Amino acid sequence: MTMYDIDNWLVSATRTLAAYITDAFDSELVTVEMSFPDTMNLLPLPKTLVHLEQDAMEHPVVGFGIPTAEVFDDVAGTVLPQDLAVHLVNFDVGVWASRESGGATHRMEVTQVLSSLFAPAAARQAFREATGMSVVSFNGGRNELDRLNDTPVWRALDMTLVVRVVSRNVPQVADIMVTDITQDQELTIINDSGGQSPVTS
Repeated sequence: MTMYDIDNWLVSATRTLAAYITDAFDSELVTVEMSFPDTMNLLPLPKTLVHLEQDAMEHPVVGFGIPTAEVFDDVAGTVLPQDLAVHLVNFDVGVWASRESGGATHRMEVTQVLSSLFAPAAARQAFREATGMSVVSFNGGRNELDRLNDTPVWRALDMTLVVRVVSRNVPQVADIMVTDITQDQELTIINDSGGQSPVTS
């Protein structure tokens, strides 16, 4: 199973989601596409199509100040600050079924599977454990009989899946880490009486 990569958040989230949904279906019956289909070249449609099109994103501020974690490298003598960010990615979800792929019945069956993947609490926990991402919501959905070149296509549309991912911003240059303080054994301090007192360690 593809796991989410915190350092490549948008590409990784898209590919991980595609793999997770694809694994839930029989590849002989359903295909998954991470974009709105090209309706000019959609037919023939031997398999039911599930599309997910990235629709919108939000980047809410988390906590106070700048959420930063510092990673220390004792060997290199550096410290690397890593800024964390949260992203809410919205996907428009649709199902396209032809007479050959099962029509209205298969459209409903595929929609049921999508709902079972993202709606129940237990399913959301399973998704988080399998991918490293979180489901915020899975809502909407209506049916429509469309026609492409006078060919009927049974569609489920207006479904929205929102997933939450966390990313980190790592600077290209690390800061030098101060690991040792060297004392000057010859340093003296002049006291109030005018004399000199050696500094001892």
